[in-house]
Order: sequence, then structure tokens, then C-alpha cells
Amino acid sequence: MDDIVKHYLTVATSIRTKYPNNVLQWFLWNKFIGVDYFYIVDDNSDSEISEILKRHLDSVTVIPIQEIGKEASQVDLYQHLYEEYKNASKWMMFIDDDEFIFPSSSNLNFSNFLKKFENARGVELNWRNFSPQAQRENPSGDKLILDFYKFYKPSPYPKSAINCDKVKHLDVQSTLSVHRPIRDGVVIASGDDVIWEIAPSQKTEPFEDDLPFCIHHYQVKSLDEAIYKISERKCISERTKIQNGQEKEKVRFHSYNRYLESFFNWTDPEGLAKGDVKRFDFLSEHPCLRNNFITFCKENGYNF
Repeated sequence: MDDIVKHYLTVATSIRTKYPNNVLQWFLWNKFIGVDYFYIVDDNSDSEISEILKRHLDSVTVIPIQEIGKEASQVDLYQHLYEEYKNASKWMMFIDDDEFIFPSSSNLNFSNFLKKFENARGVELNWRNFSPQAQRENPSGDKLILDFYKFYKPSPYPKSAINCDKVKHLDVQSTLSVHRPIRDGVVIASGDDVIWEIAPSQKTEPFEDDLPFCIHHYQVKSLDEAIYKISERKCISERTKIQNGQEKEKVRFHSYNRYLESFFNWTDPEGLAKGDVKRFDFLSEHPCLRNNFITFCKENGYNF
């Protein structure tokens, strides 16, 4: 046990993608903002994750999906990763490869921020859901995702950083949410306690959008990506509905609807904002943060 390297902040996730540049930018940004180490399940990506991140294998453990089970659910994956790697992490955060941890101020580092909350069992960050702006294809490799997409809606749905010293096991079976894998002792980025009784779906606008940290969520960046997620990521599935411990019926989940809705939401065919959306401009709002990130990328051999 003594020879285990203890990282302060790790990210655990599963990735299936055909967009290597997206994964690279996601990795670089979250590394830049304070993540020490990544545990990534490669769920049969078109480009192997170990190849995409070959320059950074000192900061990544890549786990082939076959080691866990090809039919493992997201809940299964989260629980496996937590049990396997919690002893090597002070904090572990579960975010997807379309989620960028983002600060309100240029001088904020997420690891340093978490040090204020070491008595908490977890910290929740809310989404900013970004529009794909009617793009047919994802932006080219020399463009920053954070630059390219400018319209978003605040969301009450969170992602969680888990204090591994205080949480022995995840409680996803009880919480019924991979967004909230533990109960009790959880705070939001302001330091206020999470009110568990109020589910995100029950919250009313306006949602908080001025906290020290949030998650920039680029669920669908183009029509091409929406189609890919529908056709390649098993977004049409069949599950057994259980009631009182008994199998009741088979239920089909057509989650592809949310990808198409995300594509057509918020912007008109010319990519202009429509409805109640907010604008984000990385260059004008966070010039120092952006410059520091560009420098970080160049130091690692990338030009964006």
C-alpha cells in the first residue's frame, strides 16, 4: 500500500470516439486546469486512446473495455474505476470527453480550489450546455473548441468530484444518477450544501451561472457527431424494467433524440443565437487564461 502514488486530483471516464483532436484538447485543457492523472476506459474507439495520448502516457492509465466487460453500463464502469483507483486519488472526478472544467477567473486552479473543501465528501459543478451552432462537421484540428462554440444555456445538472478519503464506495444504485454518485456531505462550488431532496429536474430558472467553477459541456459539436453518437455509441438500447424485484417489461430507450435536439437547439441555420441563450467569448473574457493555455499546449508540442 505504501508504494501507491497518491494523485491529488484524477479523472475517471470511458471514451468511444472517432475524433482524436477532441480527446486531445479535452485532455490538455483539464490537465492544464488542475487534473493530475487520468483513468480512461477505451471503449473500442476508432483511434486508440493510447495512440491519441501517446505523448502523455505518464499521466494516463488506459484500460481496454474488454478488461471490464463489453456490455458494462456507465454505472458499472464508474464503480469499477472507483474501486480500482480510489486509493491512488485524493479526489476523483467523473467527466466525459466533452466536458471541460472551467473557472470563472484566470488565476483559479481546480486542484487548489478543492483544497478548500477537504472536509466535504464531494463537490458538484453545474453544466453550461453549449450549442453546436448548426455546424455540419467538427472544427478542424487547429481550432480551439473553447474558442469555437459561443452560445450556451446554464443547466442545473451537475458532475461530481469525490473525496476518496471520505467515500468508501459510490452509491449510484441508491442515487440512481451517475451525475450524483454519492449522497450527503456534498457541496456546490459556492460551498453551500447540496439539497438532495431537490432533483436537478425540479429546479427552476434562472440557474446559477456565476460560481467559481462549472463544466463546459459540448455534448454535440456538429451534425456529423450527432449521427456518429446515434449510430456508433449504442444510443438505441433495450433494458429490463424491474418493479418490486420482478421483471416487468422491456423498455426501449431512444436517447438519440437528445443528440438531435441538441443539434437543432439554440441556434438558427446560420449559427446565430436564438431564444434564451448566453454568449461566451474565450478570447475577450479570459485573455490571460487563454494565453496561458496556448503556452501550455506549445510546451507540449501542439499549436492551436
